[in-house]
Amino acid sequence: MKTKQIGIYEIKNTTTGRIYIGQSRDIHGRVSGHKRSLRCGNSENSAIQADWDHFGEEAFTFTTIAQVAPADLDQAERAAIAATPRELLYNVLSGGIAGSIKIDGPKSRAPLSDEARIRMAIASRTAWADPIKQARRIEAISRGVARRRKRLVLEALEKAS
Repeated sequence: MKTKQIGIYEIKNTTTGRIYIGQSRDIHGRVSGHKRSLRCGNSENSAIQADWDHFGEEAFTFTTIAQVAPADLDQAERAAIAATPRELLYNVLSGGIAGSIKIDGPKSRAPLSDEARIRMAIASRTAWADPIKQARRIEAISRGVARRRKRLVLEALEKAS
């Protein structure tokens, strides 16, 4: 049985030099999750997703930067983020389990306004209207990345036809 690698990892855009720093108790699994969401076009980090869509998967490297004890993960992640120039970071938060503090200030949990919800719905529809993004998403779905999404998307496409 393969042991899980515990530590700090980075996702680096080799074209722009920007970096995302993260922690995991299973780095291989976490990196696989990042790749899956980026390929599907639904990464939680919109800046990485935009660069992934623009430069392509080949512009990114995934590297373990430190193996640490589980108890030291939060501290090591915060230190790695703090040691990286802000303009090079994709990270929005300061890191760690309690890393809900935005790097540029306190995290806001204000509810979304109706206007914001409408803008988000329009942006989602616009993304699906882009034939390149639509083809990437359908390709990822057909590979079995998200079986439930596949069924819903195919039903929506049938209705649209």
